[in-house]
Amino acid sequence: MLRTITATKASARTTPGSVQPNRLISSYERLQYRFNEYLRHRVIWRGYRKLLLAMVDIGSLPFGGGWTEAMQSDATTHLERFNLPTSSVLWHRAFHAANGLYDSRYISEPLFFSHIEPSLSQRSRIGKYFDKNFYGRLQITDEPLVLARVVGGRLAGADLKLIDVSRLCALVKPWPEVVVKPALDSGGGNGIHFIESGNIVAMLAQLKRNGVSDLVIQAPICQCTELAELNNNSVNTLRVLTLRFGKNVVNLSTVLRIGRAGARVDNLASGGLSVGVTSEGKLKAHAYDHHFVRYERHPENGTVFLNHVVPSYTEAVTRCIDAHTSIPDVDLISWDVAVNADRVPVIIELNMNLQGIGLHQLSNGPLFGKLTDGVHERFPYRPKRS
Repeated sequence: MLRTITATKASARTTPGSVQPNRLISSYERLQYRFNEYLRHRVIWRGYRKLLLAMVDIGSLPFGGGWTEAMQSDATTHLERFNLPTSSVLWHRAFHAANGLYDSRYISEPLFFSHIEPSLSQRSRIGKYFDKNFYGRLQITDEPLVLARVVGGRLAGADLKLIDVSRLCALVKPWPEVVVKPALDSGGGNGIHFIESGNIVAMLAQLKRNGVSDLVIQAPICQCTELAELNNNSVNTLRVLTLRFGKNVVNLSTVLRIGRAGARVDNLASGGLSVGVTSEGKLKAHAYDHHFVRYERHPENGTVFLNHVVPSYTEAVTRCIDAHTSIPDVDLISWDVAVNADRVPVIIELNMNLQGIGLHQLSNGPLFGKLTDGVHERFPYRPKRS
């Protein structure tokens, strides 16, 4: 009798059309996938479109009236070729309105952030690289001078060995001012503090009360005179974008970010400017702000951008490419690099999530250039089901 019941149950598990646990899981996964797709299309696409229209007055830009039906048709055809949403054409139009350069290969922000970046820098892989306190393990040795750290709420030296408050005070004492930044997130210049070394203990106590438990305390960077001429209030940094495509790591695009008068940081989100850098390490003719407004010279000090030299540019790019080769599971990385008073490139941080692309395309054209078709083919937007 027991055998009969067991056999009956066994046969029921294999009866065609019966609801099985693995099928329930598959149904749930399909439902979750569809819901995520809904969020991606409705929230991300609409959100970025609304943001672009709020930030950029396309009609008022230098080439805002130059958009033609032929451009519209060509850009749409390119997008349809790869089954991409044709609403991306809005970004083609915005970039052209700002820089006068039409190209069907521009990448829209919602397409990049919802699909391309997660494909090249997978969310499940990048978390372990975020903590600035452990950059040394990534073979990133060309970082700013680290004086001390806070790791999980505990004081530590540059070597990650625990220290006490008196030792911290001794480490920062030689520096009139130190830089305190979050170890896990300082995107857009958020959370970065420039404080007198004598106030370090009080500052750390305040940050601890605010729930910040991971910090890096660094000596300030003294930048080279060439970059200080552009704005001496901020450390003006290169944003180097590298891509692993196949077995090789290449530099896709580089821009120089420049602060405005009175600003201590150079981020566009904080009002800064961005200007393209040529392969020879010279600035291009125009810088742009986050409203896509362009400038031929710095609006406060009048420094002309065209052909302004970035010292040690080739070395800076080479260091980023070399560092990227030691990160095998992430294919797209943005690097922030300063050039110090000795003209030595210093890698300040790396970015793998929400990497800004507008600054690159405004100055240097389509993000992936001649690799654009290959990227779309490698990561199809809506792969057909077999």
